[in-house]
Amino acid sequence: MTNVFEYRLSPQYYDFDPSSLVHNATYVRWLEDARTAFQQTSPWPTERLHAADLTAVLTRTEIVYKLPIRLEDAVSVRLWMTHLGKSAWSVALRFVCPETGKEYAKAEQSGCYIFRSTGKPTAMPVDFVDYCRTYLAPN
Repeated sequence: MTNVFEYRLSPQYYDFDPSSLVHNATYVRWLEDARTAFQQTSPWPTERLHAADLTAVLTRTEIVYKLPIRLEDAVSVRLWMTHLGKSAWSVALRFVCPETGKEYAKAEQSGCYIFRSTGKPTAMPVDFVDYCRTYLAPN
């Protein structure tokens, strides 16, 4: 069974539009928050990546909105890997109520690792790939 990384969100008043629903742009920030938290639990947290001249860049983001999130709703982002290549990766993410599993939205993101100084793609560190493999969903 695939491990699922779970990141608990703390929605703030400014995340909501005048109709008291989460603004659609907020989801993109929350995806970044969840992926960053995932990276920070790995053997290659952001500080180590940057010291090695590496960083992850997004190549695609897709979000399907299913149910509105309201101010009183509890929300977590669940993340797992769907593809691991030499430098490229893809993740699936779900915005859910942590208590019930009710799904508010689902997302997919793809990206790759690059050298910060040149912008050229590079292989992901082996121990980071090994860590991600524990979150890789079977095909």
